[in-house]
Amino acid sequence: MLTRAGTYVDRLWGLFVLAWVSFTLWTVLVFHWEPIGRLDRYCYEIAAWGASSEAWIAWMHRVTLLGDDRWLCVLCGVLGLYLIIIKRRPAAALWLFSSLWVGIWLTWMLKALCARPRPDGFVVSLTVPNYAFPSGHAFNGVFFYGMALWLLRRMGVRWCATGWALTVTSAIMVWIGISRVALGVHWASDVVGGALWAVLWGVVNVMWMERVGVLEGKWVRSLP
Repeated sequence: MLTRAGTYVDRLWGLFVLAWVSFTLWTVLVFHWEPIGRLDRYCYEIAAWGASSEAWIAWMHRVTLLGDDRWLCVLCGVLGLYLIIIKRRPAAALWLFSSLWVGIWLTWMLKALCARPRPDGFVVSLTVPNYAFPSGHAFNGVFFYGMALWLLRRMGVRWCATGWALTVTSAIMVWIGISRVALGVHWASDVVGGALWAVLWGVVNVMWMERVGVLEGKWVRSLP
């Protein structure tokens, strides 16, 4: 007999395959299909035009911090304390922290493997040394905020199951992506790649968390 978690994980396999195919196909197209290159240059030109507004660039600087590794470390710590103290789910807190930082590390590895140069930045005060694809900020935003919403909803936090929660979370993800293009540090296709990679990594983690019973504490009880 299949358990509820087992049935749920089985349904997630379809989403995993879709996410894997989407990210792989997008990666191939980014490097080998010229129309995406033209779209990237078009978005870059629009972003360069918008950079003439100091207020817009200042706003984008603030928005992009929502996907910064250091800021997410703080948010992850706060959410982790909530999971440990209020929800009594230390295993979920540990898994969230570990999956976020393993994901960030894997993103760095993907950047090094793809070795795609960044666009020529037009914001003098902003210099980013590493490669462009996939966008780390886009990955951080989609993975962390999406996983946080799923975790809280899965544990019965009512407001996380509302349309407002989904709308606000989605808006944060989208604006983080826009900010990376607006600041001239990423091509638009880098942002899409980062988001697809985040969905793939998120599905993998949800599948394993459900399979090993992290939210029910089974994973911790099974440790020696």
